[in-house]
Amino acid sequence: MPYAFDFHIVLTIPFSRLPQTASLHLPEQRSILVVVEAGYRTIDHTADKAIEVWAPDLGELILQAARGLIELLVEPGQLSPVREVHIAVNAEGPEVLLHDALSEILYLTEDEGLMPVTVRLLSQDEAHVSLNIGVVEMAAAEPHVSGLIKAVTYHNLEIEQTSSGLRTQVVFDT
Repeated sequence: MPYAFDFHIVLTIPFSRLPQTASLHLPEQRSILVVVEAGYRTIDHTADKAIEVWAPDLGELILQAARGLIELLVEPGQLSPVREVHIAVNAEGPEVLLHDALSEILYLTEDEGLMPVTVRLLSQDEAHVSLNIGVVEMAAAEPHVSGLIKAVTYHNLEIEQTSSGLRTQVVFDT
């Protein structure tokens, strides 16, 4: 005797890796639930650029915000890092820690002539974050630059606790 089951599939996929369009063909009476634990998306903002970021904890939130910043700077997936730069930030409060970590990444573009293309979270606690930033020389990145960002702002920068973790919006001055 054949068995029929109703089932739900839960997939955990980084939001930034989801395709822009996707279709799933499931048999009748079947459903799928996609759970996105962490990610970012660009959002409309008057005259500046902004991202919305969500994650289960502060370290992952900073990592996703850094990935969002990098995507605003350079076309995703077009460049491979030639070396890594270590960034360590100490700050009081989660918003300041997020702001200062992103500002350090921007510093690489402005003062070091390096374009960030990847980021890895090494460690994080409530007052410290350590990241490795994969970079290329600015000259090599120029054909793939999406836009330049002057600064990370504190405009409406507030990290909210949600039922699934943390969420915030980061506004960048262009």
